[in-house]
Amino acid sequence: YLRIASELQDVGRPSALPMPGPLVDEIGRTLETAKMLQMPEAVMVHLETMLARIRGDAALLATMKSLGGQLATAPPSVAIDEVGQRLEAARLTREEKRVFHLLLALMEVPDAIARAEARGVHADIILATLSDVAIWAGHFDRLGTAGITLEILGWCQRFLRGELFRLGPLQFDLRPFACPMRVYRHDKTRALRARTLDGRPVDLTTGLIGEGIQPALDTRWQVALEPGSPMLDMRIPGAAGMVTLRDVANAMREAHHLFRRLAPETIPLGVCGESWRLDPQLLAMFANEPGVHDLQRACALYPSSLDEAATIRRIFGPDVERADLSTHQARTPAQEKLMRFLVDPAHTLLPRGGFVLREELERMPDWS
Repeated sequence: YLRIASELQDVGRPSALPMPGPLVDEIGRTLETAKMLQMPEAVMVHLETMLARIRGDAALLATMKSLGGQLATAPPSVAIDEVGQRLEAARLTREEKRVFHLLLALMEVPDAIARAEARGVHADIILATLSDVAIWAGHFDRLGTAGITLEILGWCQRFLRGELFRLGPLQFDLRPFACPMRVYRHDKTRALRARTLDGRPVDLTTGLIGEGIQPALDTRWQVALEPGSPMLDMRIPGAAGMVTLRDVANAMREAHHLFRRLAPETIPLGVCGESWRLDPQLLAMFANEPGVHDLQRACALYPSSLDEAATIRRIFGPDVERADLSTHQARTPAQEKLMRFLVDPAHTLLPRGGFVLREELERMPDWS
């Protein structure tokens, strides 16, 4: 006993515990993450300049460390308000605040990668999802003073929490269906009909709500989709014109396989999403882009929660209003077409939601 006690007191003996690694510099790690994402040189300059300022300001450094997990946990509007309030004393310009937001997101990326890897998500999927962050950051110079949008921060948060992933040209996460309507399927013909929760008809071809309360459907019509049903929420971060129906089908199939592994207890009933690209008025404008036509042909349409003003801000920047479009500089051919459409006061942009249920998905090309 005395010999063992003596040995235990020998401070020169090596510890049986693993040696701790070097302390992680979460602030400095942001630059390494940005380089890994191959962010444009102009963005890197913004990041390096802001980091130098943060390191030289003890209060700003403490603020950044205390807000480190905010972007991954709080709702987007809360996160932006909280960060904005905490930065008031720092007297940052609007552009500097945008860079600060990006740094906060980059602080979370390594942990998000680790969480995704621990859940068995393939490295290619993780890198593809991260590339969207890099693409968005590349718009810094073109955004001017536009700032960070709630939409971008929202999907960025979903990835940081391990909820959203990019598969092929599309992004997916598993979410409850939010549109206030019910979709019914006929037990013999397999046709679909839809009603708002107060009983008005929804035309699934145009996405418009009809007038008048309709009588209840008979028992041959069974509920196929309703608020709260699990669905794969889909987004198209790139140009819809470059996405074919086959691309969409392949991505949807991969998303079903991935989320079946991640959440085996929850089986999605299909895929849904909201976009200005689903407005039937735009088909003639995009006659040479089969992706827009393929999406509208594949989806059943319903009213979107996005109004025209919110959609314009999504497309052209969060400070842009419809009245500004006559002098706005288009950055892409799609923006130019939409500007010509919206300059006419008789036109109204009507985004739509779209869904494809599992039965229809299985009839898509290459689904099996």
